Parts: sequence; structure tokens; C-alpha cells
Amino acid sequence: DKDDRYPVGLMTENILPGNAKAELILADGERILLGGPDMDSILVQPGAEIHTAKERLSYIGRQQTGKIQYNILQIPRGGEYSVTLQDGTVVNLNSASELRYPVQFAGTERKVFLTGEAYFQVAHDRQKAFVVVTDDIEVKVYGTEFNINTRVADYVQTTLVRGAVSIKT
Repeated sequence: DKDDRYPVGLMTENILPGNAKAELILADGERILLGGPDMDSILVQPGAEIHTAKERLSYIGRQQTGKIQYNILQIPRGGEYSVTLQDGTVVNLNSASELRYPVQFAGTERKVFLTGEAYFQVAHDRQKAFVVVTDDIEVKVYGTEFNINTRVADYVQTTLVRGAVSIKT
């Protein structure tokens, strides 16, 4: 007796856990693949040194350059990667996500641009709010931990872990 509720020939695919892989696009357009073995290196950009490791990117340096340069960190499907921004904020990016951020923060706020999903551990700074901009909202904080997911259908999901955030559409 054949059971029509279950299709014949259903394929299954093993979903592997994400691994550390990303592409860094520098302000001048240069592209650098991250996450492979033996990927520890130091790059120099005006205002900061960029330290790369297998699973993390770190920006070190506080000299003022006068010009804001934006880098982009793109995480492919099946990847994940972490970046420590120049102010000490740690951003853990999930698969199929992109973060556009300045090499060095300047002005009255620290603004980054997110597509996809990321977990933020924001370095506390009473003088400069930290702002995450997505297609639909801006999330403003001064020092807190939260997650933002822009891939949820029809809305942006923000999950607060500690602290406080304000959201503006």
C-alpha cells in the first residue's frame, strides 16, 4: 500500500556548521580573502593597522586622518567571521551578511551599515553613540550587547541581550 503523504525520491543534504571565511573589501577597492589557514597578517591603512587572523579581524590605532574611509566585510553563505572595530566594539557576523564600517570613527557618532545578521558587543562611549543602519531602521546605543537580523521576512529583528537601544524607522 503506497502512502502518498511522503514524496518518493526526497533528497537530503547535510548542513555543515559555519566556518571562518570572509572577504574584506578595502576603501580603495582591494579585495582580501580571510579565514584560510596561515592567514595571520598586518595591513596598514591611514588611521589604523588591520590585524587579520583565521577567525577575526582587528583594527588598532587612533591617529586622526581627517578623511573617513569605509571598508566592507562580506561573509559568504556558510561562513562566519568576527571584527573588532577601531573603538573596541566586537561584531560577530553570520552567514550571508555584510558590514560596511569606517576604518576609524570620527564625528559625534559611530555609524556602521549592516545587511544580514550580526551580534554586537558595543564599546561604551558616552560621548559618541553607536548607530547600526539597515535598509529599514537605525539602532542607536552607547554601550550594550544586541543582535540584529535583517533577513526575517517583512521586518528587522533586534534582540537585546544587555543594556538599552533606541530604534528609529
